[in-house]
Amino acid sequence: MYDRNTIPVPTNRFRPTDLPDEVQNSGEINSYARVKEPTDTEFLKEVRHGYYACVSYVDAQIGMVLDALKELELDKNTIVVLLGDHGWNLGEHNFIGKHNLMKTSMHVPLVVHVPWLEGGKTLSMVEFVDIYPTLCELCQLPIPENQLDGTSFVPILKNPKAKTKNHVFVQWQGGYSIVDYRYNYAEWPKAKNEPTMIFDHKKDPQENVNRSKEIRYEFPMRKLSKKVKNGILRSSRNY
Repeated sequence: MYDRNTIPVPTNRFRPTDLPDEVQNSGEINSYARVKEPTDTEFLKEVRHGYYACVSYVDAQIGMVLDALKELELDKNTIVVLLGDHGWNLGEHNFIGKHNLMKTSMHVPLVVHVPWLEGGKTLSMVEFVDIYPTLCELCQLPIPENQLDGTSFVPILKNPKAKTKNHVFVQWQGGYSIVDYRYNYAEWPKAKNEPTMIFDHKKDPQENVNRSKEIRYEFPMRKLSKKVKNGILRSSRNY
C-alpha cells in the first residue's frame, strides 16, 4: 500500500537541547531483526514503512469486527473502545520505540463509539484509568467507591468541548510527568541532581528544547511539580 521512497522522515532527528540523561532511546528495537542505528535514513524509512503497514493491517481487522457486529445486529447496543497502550517514536530525536516521557511516547490512540451518542473529535484530556468509570456510567452500572483512580469522561462524549480534567499523569522508570494543555513537565526525584524537563508546546510543539533552566519557567515548573507529587501519592495509594 505504501511506497517507501515517498515516506517522509522527521525533521527533528537530533537530541533535544538540555535533555536529561534519563531520557533515552528504547532498547526494544534491538530485539528485532535488521536493526541499524536510528541515524540511518534507509533503516528509518524501512521502520516507518513497516509501521504504516502494521497500522493498516490492524485497521482492516477492526473493520472485520465492526462488520460482524452489524451482521449480528449488535451494533446498536454495543459500545466499542479502541486504544493503544503507548505512543511510538519513529525517528523523532533519533528515537525509535517507546520507553521515555516524550509526547510521541505518551500520546496514545483512543476512539470510543457509543451507538446512542453523536460522534466527534475532542482536544479534551483523558487517561486510561478513566475508561472503567466511563463504561460503568454508559452501561448504568454502579461505580465502585474508593477503588478507582479515574474520572468518567461521558461529559466529553456528549459534548466534545467539555473537560473533565486539566492534566494527565504519566510514570516511567523513576520519571514522573504531568502533561497539561501547554506543557510536558517531568522530574526524576531519585536520580542524581534530581533532573527536570519542561517543554512548552505553545512555542515548541515538537519538544526540541528543554526549558527547565530558563528563569521564566520557574513558576509553571513549581505548579507542575506539586501536581507530580500529588500524582505519586495517588498512585502509591492504589498500588
